[in-house]
Amino acid sequence: MVSDPAIPCVRWCFHPISFCLFAAPGVKIVDDPVAGRFPEPIGASGQDDVLVGRIREDISLPAGQGVNMFIAGDQLLKGAATNAVQIAELLL
Repeated sequence: MVSDPAIPCVRWCFHPISFCLFAAPGVKIVDDPVAGRFPEPIGASGQDDVLVGRIREDISLPAGQGVNMFIAGDQLLKGAATNAVQIAELLL
């Protein structure tokens, strides 16, 4: 599943942070357990977007206090230079 709220959701979609991630620029939701699609470094290679999936409540913490997720990004492309530019844009 890739960032489309109209697609029927698996249980992660109901976590409140999922809605924030759907709206976040530079984030793609990749989570389709049936098809075996999850965030992987090979899928993030060559793009600025960060892939997020397997969003689940952290059951090791009290309810509502933690979230687990897989995150993958191209560390060379989306490394220090891109982050520095994005931070500067936010500050200016």
